[in-house]
Amino acid sequence: PARLHALHLRNHRKILVVDGLVGFTGGLNIDRRYWGEGAYRDLQFRLHGPIVAQLMEVFAEDWEFSTDEALRGAPWFCHPADAGTAIARTIDAGPDETFERLRWAYIAGLNEARRSVRVCTPYFVPDAALISELNAAALRGVEVDILLPEKSDLPHVHWAAVHQLWQVLEYGCRVWMQPPPFDHSKLMVIDSEWTLFGSGNWDARSMRLNFELGVECYSRELGRKMDELI
Repeated sequence: PARLHALHLRNHRKILVVDGLVGFTGGLNIDRRYWGEGAYRDLQFRLHGPIVAQLMEVFAEDWEFSTDEALRGAPWFCHPADAGTAIARTIDAGPDETFERLRWAYIAGLNEARRSVRVCTPYFVPDAALISELNAAALRGVEVDILLPEKSDLPHVHWAAVHQLWQVLEYGCRVWMQPPPFDHSKLMVIDSEWTLFGSGNWDARSMRLNFELGVECYSRELGRKMDELI
């Protein structure tokens, strides 16, 4: 009980860096529930270019915090050349000096939306400010679509999500329920141009307590593909 206050201060990031040149991140856990028959659905991205060094910096910081071992230079860090056409950067967030950085990214995206907002998340329990931003976007004529799993792996969180959906439905947001298998994907697309993906959910645990990692990308090509996927 003396340590219960730290129960949810977990590292929820998902980072894989190969040879300092290729990075992977998204929602995918290394867990047997993610493969085989009836496995969860999820979304993972393969990254090239300078963004990989940013992923490695976040990993190295977490590693040093956990082990007191500093990862510096080769073979951990390379200087990848530019790759592709998307402009990208990491958004690391946690209950420290990066507090609520992920939440502010959500709010910034909603503020900028002019045509469409697409949100795909397994857990949707936003706070009052985010609900207001979603509704404000819908009221100014933006198409706001929220995709949630029909059946969750956490029944109590699903119950909380479903019983507050009236707060966004009332003002014109649309909510869609995806049938099983359970979809653990986390994705936000604004105007088919700005994409945010990573480990963060739309709930207080992700936005205030967990250590999370997101990647924001400015790319019409990627934005259109992600819109089609949602």
